[in-house]
Amino acid sequence: MNITQTRCALICPIVLVFVLTGCLERKEHIVVRPDGSVKITVNHTSESWDDMYLGDAWPRLEGGWLAVTSSQVDNEGKETFYLKAEATFPPDVELPSDYEIPQDHFPATSTVFPTELTIEERRDGTYYHFKRSYLARPWAYVAQPREMVEDEIKGMDDREIDELSPTERRKIITTFAKIEVIKLEAFARAAFDDVAPHAPQDIWLDLHAALLSLVELLDYDRIIELMGKAGEPADEEALDEEAKKFEIGAMEEIDNSLRRTGYLTGSEIREFFQRLDWHRTFYERTEDTSDDTFTISVTMPGEIVAHNGDNMSGHQVTWEFNGEMFRDRNYDLMVTSRVSGR
Repeated sequence: MNITQTRCALICPIVLVFVLTGCLERKEHIVVRPDGSVKITVNHTSESWDDMYLGDAWPRLEGGWLAVTSSQVDNEGKETFYLKAEATFPPDVELPSDYEIPQDHFPATSTVFPTELTIEERRDGTYYHFKRSYLARPWAYVAQPREMVEDEIKGMDDREIDELSPTERRKIITTFAKIEVIKLEAFARAAFDDVAPHAPQDIWLDLHAALLSLVELLDYDRIIELMGKAGEPADEEALDEEAKKFEIGAMEEIDNSLRRTGYLTGSEIREFFQRLDWHRTFYERTEDTSDDTFTISVTMPGEIVAHNGDNMSGHQVTWEFNGEMFRDRNYDLMVTSRVSGR
């Protein structure tokens, strides 16, 4: 077991609402018809059930899609999961901008992609302007300070546990704890601004101090012991328990700070924790989407006259990218075609 695996066993449960693994392959074919109607076919593939169904929102029957899910096991016992969904939208009907439904536990945290079709009559024919924008997902506000802290253990984190001295192990654990505190502070600040945007700054600074003290909650000697000695496996179940104790202690410290200052009411404190969960869910979904591959193909009526895709074949333009393309910036897909006038 190397340090990266230990980090997941120890730290990930502290802040994750769900655990996601693997990479999701997203393919979508959009057909624009001359009358302005649009047919969308979605095909998702993943080797992880969690990544397919528990992370980002996906097309479902409840959202108006004809959706079918399936799985297949190969000769080596590896299971692959599939989703196929279709929907047709009549002319002048708003095209979908996400796959969420009202029942989703954390609404408005999934990928958002406003999609529109504009039809324009000109002297030389009818122009069809298709545009989809994958809206920016804030990421650097957490990632940049996290990367600065990660530099403190450069060269250590890819080594096996039994290659590290007790001092190095403690350094690893302390650094990972700092990283999680950095993330939690970012989410807490965002939640605090949502609930109390006009609060005096000393109210936030009290909470800030409480968050910085969280690294002292870990029992470092106990965790080093649980990581195992040379040739011994780590006690992952006990490490998970330590992570849960850390999370409980962290939430108690935050709650104590908010109640001690007396600025927020009880209902506002409850709202703060709801917003905290929302912000960290949004961020973790952003992280998880980064290695997802997107292949979006759009077939247009008439002759394609302009596009910003990766390749074009006949009446079809295709874009290929991953989720990092819409971290902190919008990513636009645009194509225009013309049907000549008669």
